[in-house]
Amino acid sequence: MPRETSLRIVADELQCCNFPNYILVTSARRWTRSKGQPLMAMAVQVSLIGTDRVVDRSLAIYRAHLEQAIHVPLSDMVDREIAADVARLSVVAAGESRIAEIMVDETVLCAQVSPALWSLADQGWRTTVVVPAARMGEAHTALRGIPCRLQAWWEDASGISFGSFERP
Repeated sequence: MPRETSLRIVADELQCCNFPNYILVTSARRWTRSKGQPLMAMAVQVSLIGTDRVVDRSLAIYRAHLEQAIHVPLSDMVDREIAADVARLSVVAAGESRIAEIMVDETVLCAQVSPALWSLADQGWRTTVVVPAARMGEAHTALRGIPCRLQAWWEDASGISFGSFERP
């Protein structure tokens, strides 16, 4: 049994990120020294997951179109009870056009956002639920019949990209 354990995180992005919501482990590897030395190490490759960069990209698009938009937590915009994990979701709100873009991350089920969407619709906001591209199927199923649009986002070598708007 090893006496010492070491964990090394390989993530150059950690030095330049804006405190993402969480880190997703994408691969891991273990090894021990030869001849039974009591040192075991684990190398972990991580990728940063979160909506901070998505929010930044969305705000930049509004600025490019000369429209004022702000970043607020969803809890600041709704007028009814919502789950705590939903309340902390980021929203990019453009007041002049009455558009609220809710950035759904990997920690919240799309169905959990529906009470907030109804609250915003009742207040006259046009809502867009911005979800990771891999979750668009879930979003379509969970939000069918709710007054909102869906938009996929993904990240590749060129940065954050957005898909076209869709109705659930």
